[in-house]
Amino acid sequence: MNEFDRDLPEGDDEFVSKTRMKKHMHALQELAVHLTTLNAEQLARIPLTPELAQALAETRNIKKNEALRRHHQFLGRLMRSADHEAIEAAVADLKIQQDRLARQFHLMENWRDRLITEGQETVASFIEAFPQTDRQQLNQLVRSAKGAVNSQQASTHARKLFRFIRGAMEQNQQA
Repeated sequence: MNEFDRDLPEGDDEFVSKTRMKKHMHALQELAVHLTTLNAEQLARIPLTPELAQALAETRNIKKNEALRRHHQFLGRLMRSADHEAIEAAVADLKIQQDRLARQFHLMENWRDRLITEGQETVASFIEAFPQTDRQQLNQLVRSAKGAVNSQQASTHARKLFRFIRGAMEQNQQA
């Protein structure tokens, strides 16, 4: 059995063109290269073979372009023997989680900006959206952020307001 037959399902006599096999191998290599961009915490959540995990760790030490290209090919070869469907699913789950966190972060930024620039209607709508919010503390943070808009401490007050918004949103999710 050669290396190309390994990727075909058992008992599958369907003809697979060389182009299709190459595309499949390139896709596995691209997935492996994407794995090199993940941090250790993210890699821990992906089902990797020990050889693949070791090779991914070695990637950080390679600086030369040609050596890196050859190592990427090696990673692609290791991906052939790994459970690449499970790896693809885990990477997709990571992407979904990152997208969700990015949307949540943008929502918090949007609330902060609206609270600073708009009036009391925004404060009321924030309290309506997040009923466990401490109204007095929110009003105080908004006033201090509005008062410091053109001063050197504007970013400090905006960060405090952002932290308060994040806490209110997390508290609302837990409730």
